[in-house]
Amino acid sequence: MSQATAEDVSEPPASSQSLTVATPESARQRRKIAALEEKLQLLESGHAVKQRETNYYMSKGRAIRRVVTLFDNIEDLISENDRRCELEGEDEDMTLDQDRLQLGYIALNQALPWLHSKASGMEYEECAYMLKKLRQGADSARGDDTSKLKSLVADWINRDLKPDFPVDPEDKHCRGFVSDVCGRLLCPTELDWNSPV
Repeated sequence: MSQATAEDVSEPPASSQSLTVATPESARQRRKIAALEEKLQLLESGHAVKQRETNYYMSKGRAIRRVVTLFDNIEDLISENDRRCELEGEDEDMTLDQDRLQLGYIALNQALPWLHSKASGMEYEECAYMLKKLRQGADSARGDDTSKLKSLVADWINRDLKPDFPVDPEDKHCRGFVSDVCGRLLCPTELDWNSPV
């Protein structure tokens, strides 16, 4: 490819001439690569920030099932508080469930003091995403707790009750009503496990 000379640039272009200055293809490709690498770096850094934010919310959510409420959704707690704010002090008979949700919201704000101000300043989609990650963290913590509990209960039964056939902590098919010792513990108190009827 030929390069433009100073004489070519000083003359006004004819209508049929191109307004481009010839640039080597390798230089154009290097600039394209640099621009794409910059975009990729920006995308990756944004992804890393989003991943750290997700991990932060999920780790903070792990405490919710233990500290705040075992079964209620975070959204229900926030909705109950919003409902009470809209009442503006009107005397209304609150149900036990509504009081439980409000107490849960207060406990949530004590456990995560940043939540109220952060959620108030967010757009709906961002807030919904944050609450989703908190809920996932809470649910995964509850799942981890119950999975650990299964082996701990099997160890406790084997150690303290000394069954004829020990309960295998790794095999779920030998627990429950299949096992005589576990069945006796699971049997309602009004029924007699030893009675064949």
